[in-house]
Amino acid sequence: MAEVNAAFEAILAAVRAAPGVAAASVVRSLPFAGGASVTDLRLTPEAERALVDYQVVQSGFFQTLGIPLLRGRDFSSAAAAEAPPVAIVNQAFARRFFPEADPVGRTLYGGVDRRVVGVVGDIRRRGLREEARPEMYTAYGQIPNARGTRRLLVAMEPQRGASIDAVRAAIMAADRGAAISEGQSMADVIAASTAEERGMLRLLTTAAMLALALGAVGLYGVMAVGVGTRIREFGLRMALGANRAAVVRLVLHQGVTLVALGLVLGGLASLAAGRALGGLLYGVSSVDPLALGMAVAVLGVAAAAALSIPALRATRADPAVMLRSE
Repeated sequence: MAEVNAAFEAILAAVRAAPGVAAASVVRSLPFAGGASVTDLRLTPEAERALVDYQVVQSGFFQTLGIPLLRGRDFSSAAAAEAPPVAIVNQAFARRFFPEADPVGRTLYGGVDRRVVGVVGDIRRRGLREEARPEMYTAYGQIPNARGTRRLLVAMEPQRGASIDAVRAAIMAADRGAAISEGQSMADVIAASTAEERGMLRLLTTAAMLALALGAVGLYGVMAVGVGTRIREFGLRMALGANRAAVVRLVLHQGVTLVALGLVLGGLASLAAGRALGGLLYGVSSVDPLALGMAVAVLGVAAAAALSIPALRATRADPAVMLRSE
């Protein structure tokens, strides 16, 4: 496998020199696509074995994906089979196994004992819904028998003329026998990993919009019927000297009190429902003031129309006619 590693190093050197390429690396499995291997290791020779995610990468992997290097160093391109075995761990690994110590310089015992040379930020390898797990990275150059598919990662800068064709040309220039599959952006990988969640949220959004529309229609109907049943009362008030403005203010004052109470209770219920659905969200709050404000505004307008339109219509009629109506 040393020849394979050397061939990929040559390909990486050619790709990194292509126009518009900011960084490039090779990895066994992509983030958000699952497929991470699992290995067992011990913190001391006598300790019990612990299972952690395990990933094999080429130099430049963390730079290519923008994963921050928090402590220590990255793999060097010279990390070869004859060099002392090293590993890089993620922050979740450090929190779990070294909560009060720096893991850099420590030795991890397993099939091959490896010294930790760096700590990097966490990634959600299995998707946005799962928290980052403890993970250990090793270099392809130190895994002479590494098998399986290798995926080329390229970070491109379109403003510098980067293109897929330039990357393909660089690969073919380095190795004319290389088999190149169709490229895929990380945005597409993430979209595929969240397809189920996005479909569920679209369904919930549609249901919420229908519920809001039905709520507005129902609120208008209830309030309009309530005002309509007071036609005789309005006629009596106007016959006793109340003007139209006073009748409208009375209707609005009594109706707005009920509507405001309903909106407050509904808002609290929506906040509780948002917290319950928080597990479907990543990077955004379960409380959206804009959406909540729009819902309150729609229901408020429906209630105002339901209160004012029948009241105005009633006050334009003859009081004597209203007093005789059923």
